[in-house]
Amino acid sequence: MDTRAKILPLAEALVRAASDSLPIVQLDADPLLIDVLDQLPPACLLLVAPRDNSYLPIQARLELAASLKAARYVALGHLPGARDLRPAEDAARLALERLVLNKSTGPLPVA
Repeated sequence: MDTRAKILPLAEALVRAASDSLPIVQLDADPLLIDVLDQLPPACLLLVAPRDNSYLPIQARLELAASLKAARYVALGHLPGARDLRPAEDAARLALERLVLNKSTGPLPVA
């Protein structure tokens, strides 16, 4: 299956998710991090929104999200009230950045 077929316009994705009674989850997918992936429901609509200073372009992030087994549908956008995993992604990304910097330059002071 070409997982890119899961990427739909926001309005269509919302209609399909409602029809299938799927939860809606907001995430960055920049990059995909295991601590966050463990929090995904078994099937859902994943919303990916543009963000400043992202590592990956938006199309790559949409395709990464679509590659997940839990992703029934993926759309570009933001929906207030959706389960928001972006704060967990921010924390996991910071931990990963600290680990990489620590390995390359030595321990960093904790902010």
